[in-house]
Amino acid sequence: MEYQRTRFFPKKPIRSFQDLEVYQRSFNASVTIMQKIIPNMKGDYPIKEIVTNCCLSLPNEIAEAYSRRFDDKNSSYKLMEESMVKCNKMIVYLEQSRDIFSNEVDKVVVEELIKNYSKTRIKLLNLLKVWKKFEQQWQYRQNNGNAQNDQSQKS
Repeated sequence: MEYQRTRFFPKKPIRSFQDLEVYQRSFNASVTIMQKIIPNMKGDYPIKEIVTNCCLSLPNEIAEAYSRRFDDKNSSYKLMEESMVKCNKMIVYLEQSRDIFSNEVDKVVVEELIKNYSKTRIKLLNLLKVWKKFEQQWQYRQNNGNAQNDQSQKS
């Protein structure tokens, strides 16, 4: 018997927000920005503070959304959507930084960060869809379980 090769690899179980790929991607990107981009932005421009605040707050929002996903779902979903917006903003800020500080910042690093934020945004959207699907399935099971218990008690 011959097995067909696939690209599927099971992911390790999620035990905390630190296991989420979107958290890891955003955290690593923020470290790279703080180490390789911000120090190279010479002068006192407001974009430095904007980029710093946005890149550092994104991993925090993902961690908070993960923490709230069971008790306050709507707040969690809203945080995930805000995180997706921040990914888009970071792409804009990085493009602006690349062009404003064209002689100071490493364009290759900036392009890699832009790709990373684009992929992170897509992964955030997929994660949000999974969380919503899980919520719907859980609600369905709760409703069907209660209906079956009611029928068995009437019999």
